[in-house]
Amino acid sequence: MAATLALYRRIPALPAFVLATLGAAATTVAITVAGVFAISKALDHFGQSGPGAGVLVITAIPNIILPFFIVALTLLMHLHGRASWRTPTFAFVVGAVATWMWIGPFDAVFAPAVLGTGILAWGISCLMLRRKRLRVNC
Repeated sequence: MAATLALYRRIPALPAFVLATLGAAATTVAITVAGVFAISKALDHFGQSGPGAGVLVITAIPNIILPFFIVALTLLMHLHGRASWRTPTFAFVVGAVATWMWIGPFDAVFAPAVLGTGILAWGISCLMLRRKRLRVNC
């Protein structure tokens, strides 16, 4: 693990950013699949099925993807070197654009519900980076 981290820290900034983005995306997809599976099983357990349950699961996907992508990219870039507020901001913008493309042009009524968890993760990530409490020791 330490050798892998040392190798990752020696990579120049741009390739490390691309690698971190791909790693964050892969991690986020895995967590989202597990979350959707857990929500689906919980709904089945409580006897909820049909179109309403499907809509609930589909609307939960962006609320899982966005915060985990922001946190994963911020942590991976912080492992490479010192990350700034621009890293979670970039992750939030990419996530918001991807959500907009996936759901379609969501209107102002639906946007706070979809992007609320992303805004929360973005704010916490920026606050942690600002206060220098984001320490990852390996």
